[in-house]
Amino acid sequence: MNDYSFGNFIYEERKKRGLSQRQLADLLDVTNKAVSKWENGRAKPTTETLRQLAVLFGISVEELLKVRTGSKPKTITTIVITGGPCAGKTTGLSWIQNAFSSRGYRVLFVPETATELISGGIDPKAINKAVEFQKCLMSLQLSKEAVFRQAAEQMPEEKILIVCDRGAMDNKAYMSEMEFQTVLNELQLDPVALRDSYDGVFHLVTAARGAEKFYTLANNQARTESPAQARELDDKLIAAWTGHPHLRVIGNESDFEGKMKKLVAEIASLLGEPEPLEIERKYLIAYPDLSWLESLPNCHRVEILQTYLQSDGEEEVRVRQRGENGSFVYYETRKRNLTGIR
Repeated sequence: MNDYSFGNFIYEERKKRGLSQRQLADLLDVTNKAVSKWENGRAKPTTETLRQLAVLFGISVEELLKVRTGSKPKTITTIVITGGPCAGKTTGLSWIQNAFSSRGYRVLFVPETATELISGGIDPKAINKAVEFQKCLMSLQLSKEAVFRQAAEQMPEEKILIVCDRGAMDNKAYMSEMEFQTVLNELQLDPVALRDSYDGVFHLVTAARGAEKFYTLANNQARTESPAQARELDDKLIAAWTGHPHLRVIGNESDFEGKMKKLVAEIASLLGEPEPLEIERKYLIAYPDLSWLESLPNCHRVEILQTYLQSDGEEEVRVRQRGENGSFVYYETRKRNLTGIR
């Protein structure tokens, strides 16, 4: 969960000067990944870099420090709701609205970008190259998310949940690896930073997998996939988000109401509403064949470094570094022993 006040300030000041993330990074002698992390609220610059930013933006270091430390007790959480065809995504958004508005959250919804473009007359067939359509889609998606974050910062509520009806990585399911990399390069985006810029990703599995009798094309004119095609697209979407530190796949093991309750419960767990009870079971397994694992479409190698901190003995405190290719996110976990629970 990110605090976007400082990130939004950097974003606005950079845009005022017509600078890209890469151009600002070059001026400060840092990487564009570092600037991206500042603007996403996942990291903050060093004191020396703050001095350089103050000079560049024409303000005092003291003013910049006030922005960095922040004055609002505000938590803004951005999540993605995704899934294959006929998975229950539209109904899921209604459940989220009802469940979290009643818990004191201002819930904001970023509409599905592909639907907006196609409804406005911009579809892949209208553009000569499919990759150009995806570039338009990605640009609009990220711009909308930035506007929603900016608006959320100005709202009085302390708890704000931004729900994206599909996120930027969904586009990968509709492109080849080469096409996706082309779009990232032209928009100057890092795939790991882009994927991990969301706090949580919740994938609803298509009804064509495990609930075939409920799979239908009747409730969505834009849906044309056969059950087999729906399952294939479902796999591609999961693969596109594989590696995200909080990806949850919600299947059709229960009835539809149970599926919606599981979605709400998983989001509540991410938000700490209420604090989740963690039960651990440890198993000794044979060492796996890593080459075989990495050949699977929904298997992704990540780097994890876990550091345990000194504590008062009543709780275990650890910081986990997780990421790849030099782009990382960090989580602090505190665990207490509870008696009387088996």
